Amino acid sequence: MSISQAKRSEIRERAGFACEYCEISETDNGGELTVDHFKPVSKNGGDEAENLVYCCFRCNLYKGDYWTEDSKLFNPRTANRDKHFWLSESGNLFALTEIGEFTIKLLRLNRQPLITKRQNDYQKIEERQILEQTQKAVETLIHLSQQQRELLKEQQNLLDEQRRLPEFLFRK
Repeated sequence: MSISQAKRSEIRERAGFACEYCEISETDNGGELTVDHFKPVSKNGGDEAENLVYCCFRCNLYKGDYWTEDSKLFNPRTANRDKHFWLSESGNLFALTEIGEFTIKLLRLNRQPLITKRQNDYQKIEERQILEQTQKAVETLIHLSQQQRELLKEQQNLLDEQRRLPEFLFRK
């Protein structure tokens, strides 16, 4: 069975150009990933879109032609990732379910390069949040500075009026 270029493009786009198992992107991988049959062709899996998974070479290699009818492998086409996996700040992926545990082991989702990438991604997110907080603080300081200038102008106007008041009072 051969997958058309149009279907391959559709699968890539649907996956966000990243492995649907380990989430490594084409950019991080340095090129396009593979299209895998969730239920392998050798086990009578077809080329319908629901059976096709975009994945990196390593996940495809580790999965191989694994298949059982009562599969404990995470299916990115039908399952919610957040239900089965929890990502820690350390970059380790933890199982929340039996399916998550089996998938982490089979696909070796805590291999060191993935942990390092997740740590780096987490650090980038933290840095972005710090930058956003800093930008908000600067904007607040600018706003406060403008308010302070306006208050100083008002005070100056009041002082000027106070200085003119005796002249006004004694003129009559």
